[in-house]
Amino acid sequence: MSRLKSYRHLPAFVLVLLAKEDLYGAAILNKMKLDMPFFFDTDLSLIYRLLQDLESIGAVTHYWDTAKPGPARKWYKLTKIGFDELTNYKKDIEKRMENFVFFMNVYENTKNKFIGSPSETNTDIKK
Repeated sequence: MSRLKSYRHLPAFVLVLLAKEDLYGAAILNKMKLDMPFFFDTDLSLIYRLLQDLESIGAVTHYWDTAKPGPARKWYKLTKIGFDELTNYKKDIEKRMENFVFFMNVYENTKNKFIGSPSETNTDIKK
């Protein structure tokens, strides 16, 4: 689970994509790149390690698609445990959003004190 914590909300984004539909690793990465407004830099190996970690806790399961020509694809599916994890991430993100709203409000209410005022580093200091 330690890898899950080092990329705090990456599992949440993977789980929410799997809640919509079953996907394979490269499809998850492609959807993140295309659909997320501010995609954070990650690579396919990290996605697969994360999927392995999620599978080890029962949050996802996998199955193989051998019906199409070419190599078999390993598809991932969200489980009930995974949905419970996703719900926990939702609660965490809601709390963080409240903190961000607080930050934005305080910033907006205080920025006029500093915009256009001389910087402390620009004052003449006699040595």
